[in-house]
Amino acid sequence: MRKIYISLMFLCVFLNFSLVNAQTGATCATAQVIASLPFSQTGMSTASSGDNYDNTLPCSSGTYGGNYLAGNDYVFSFTPSSNQPITITLTNTGQAAAIFVTTACPDVAASCVAYSIESATAHSISNLNVTGGTLYYITISSSPTLPFFGAQTISFDISIVGCSTSDLPNASFTYTNTGAAYNFTNTSTGGTSYEWVFGDETLPPPYNWYQADTNANPSHTYAGDGTYLVQMVATNSCGTDTVSQSITVVGTAVSGIGGHKSLVCYPNPVSDLLNITSDNLVFDKAGLSIVNILGCEIYNETLSDISCNLTKQINLKNLAKGVYYLKLQTDKESFIHKFNVE
Repeated sequence: MRKIYISLMFLCVFLNFSLVNAQTGATCATAQVIASLPFSQTGMSTASSGDNYDNTLPCSSGTYGGNYLAGNDYVFSFTPSSNQPITITLTNTGQAAAIFVTTACPDVAASCVAYSIESATAHSISNLNVTGGTLYYITISSSPTLPFFGAQTISFDISIVGCSTSDLPNASFTYTNTGAAYNFTNTSTGGTSYEWVFGDETLPPPYNWYQADTNANPSHTYAGDGTYLVQMVATNSCGTDTVSQSITVVGTAVSGIGGHKSLVCYPNPVSDLLNITSDNLVFDKAGLSIVNILGCEIYNETLSDISCNLTKQINLKNLAKGVYYLKLQTDKESFIHKFNVE
């Protein structure tokens, strides 16, 4: 009886393994065939396809420890009829998702053609040139070990379009400003959606794209002097295009209540002594502090009996390079100034 039970258990395991691997998309042998473009499918999932491929691709390991072939895998196959650029886009999925394009099964290490991992927004591979008559495998997988966002299985919608170079968006913009207030005019062609970063976000690149402005023609006011890199991404169904310009903001004070009061720090960037001046400030007591980009306070001082103008120096020679914020907090108002240490 025991032998029969063990045999039945083995048979169940074998049948379950066989059924999983027989599922469409579970392996290269049962890959879902994409016959022509454009192709789109919604409500997809890797839950039933099994974890059949591991981290053998050189492009499967992410910068932050995510192994993006360690999750369940769903495999598509596609043989283009001619040379052309294609764009593969995943939407309605998680940040642990990944796309791999290979010219052999994902367990062949040398076959990695393109990939998309660690995306802050929609996962996509844009304007990928494929060769007519070549068999490609498009594998959707995920990272169970990605910090905070790891997942063994994912849901996703997928679209694949074939485009010519002329179908891609062409990103461009101009701007005007009054002091630190900038108005950006989008002069792109072919774009359907846009994302902007202005170089003064609280999160460092590439995470600053989580704070992107999605208006077509945004306005932005800078809090302090400095040179900022403005980037805009134009997107359509065929792919993306990115353009950037550096702008320099000079002589800008951070205004407090009433507009005639100000706090200025210079030079910016600074390498040793930071000079702090203020005009038309009267207070009995105030807190002067410096915080880093993570919000950690690294300097604090209590000031008292300021009758009108404040003049002060702080030695930052031993401070690590990066972005910091100077804050003056009185009982009635506050002033914040962004500066860089180099």
